[in-house]
Amino acid sequence: MAHRSDLNYVISEMISELTIQHAYIEGGDFTIPPRPRSGLPGARFELDKQSGRYRVSKIFQGENEEDIYRSPLTEIGVNINVGDYVLAVDGEELKGTDDVYRLLRNKADNPVSLTVNTRPSFEGARIVSYRPITDESNLIYLTGSIITGTKWSKLPAGASAIYTFPTWEPMVYASLSKWYYPQIRKEGLVVDVRANGGGNVSECLSSGCGENCWVKLLSH
Repeated sequence: MAHRSDLNYVISEMISELTIQHAYIEGGDFTIPPRPRSGLPGARFELDKQSGRYRVSKIFQGENEEDIYRSPLTEIGVNINVGDYVLAVDGEELKGTDDVYRLLRNKADNPVSLTVNTRPSFEGARIVSYRPITDESNLIYLTGSIITGTKWSKLPAGASAIYTFPTWEPMVYASLSKWYYPQIRKEGLVVDVRANGGGNVSECLSSGCGENCWVKLLSH
């Protein structure tokens, strides 16, 4: 073995002979530099080629009463909208030839200011400040849940409920009572486990649907 990766491979092969699940290889003497922690806004940007400026194309809705679903640009006092141009980040000008996420690197621990305007010009621009997050995966999951739930909610009243599970970890348990139990009186239940990350399957679901309730599982 010439590298730590070789050792991890051998250990992994040995564990595989045990024929068990949830066994992992982590860590080791790797020389890996620390990753920069970006100050993410919970939004998406698109390049307006005509002006050579970035503009906000999407702001994740979020649910700011729960910290894991906090969407920075939707918090009180952050005056920014979809379609606004982002002209600078913390005073550094952002041009279309640059990468907006480069300017957000290493900014996770302090408020980030954006110079924005409804037009691609500094004249009349305003500065907004937001509390960044370092991971937008929860906001992406929540947005997908809302879209999927809206689709199924168009069925006849009382016909079905929808619940999406990104994984079976504590994050889901925390939201179970909020999103799942208010729907247990529905005639049917659609459980979306597509792209599920695995984990401990909760027995909570076994008591959620009534005796005559149908269940549809959306899987891979």
